[in-house]
Amino acid sequence: MNLQTGEPPQPMMHRDAWGNDTTEPSHYWQGRIAEVDGYRPGRGDIRRPDLVIVSDSSKPPSQDNIDQVVEFKFGQDRRDNDQDEAYKGIAGSRKKYSIYRVGGPRKDVEQGCNCQNPIQSAV
Repeated sequence: MNLQTGEPPQPMMHRDAWGNDTTEPSHYWQGRIAEVDGYRPGRGDIRRPDLVIVSDSSKPPSQDNIDQVVEFKFGQDRRDNDQDEAYKGIAGSRKKYSIYRVGGPRKDVEQGCNCQNPIQSAV
C-alpha cells in the first residue's frame, strides 16, 4: 500500500513472456521488489497473505475483486498486529479479513476447527 497517497496495495502477479501481468501469483516476487517505491527490507512493504479468495478468478486480486484475505496460524503461532493491519488494508476492510487457527486455543476474532471431529467442521 502506498502510505503517502493512500492508494490500495497492488498485487504482484506473474508476468508472461511479453511482460503482461497474468492472474497467477508472481513466481519470483523477490525480483520485483525494485518496483516498490522506497522499499526497505524489514518494514513490511511486501506482504504475502496465506490465502486470497477472489470474486472473479480471471482478474487479479485487487480490492474490488477480493472476497476474503485469510491468515492461517498453527498451534501457538503468535499474531502480529502490523501484519493484521496490513492484511486488512489489502482486503479493503476488516470484514474481508479472517484469521484461522489450526490447533491451539483461538484468540479474540480467530476462527478455528473442531480438531476432535474427523470431519474438521468449523466452530
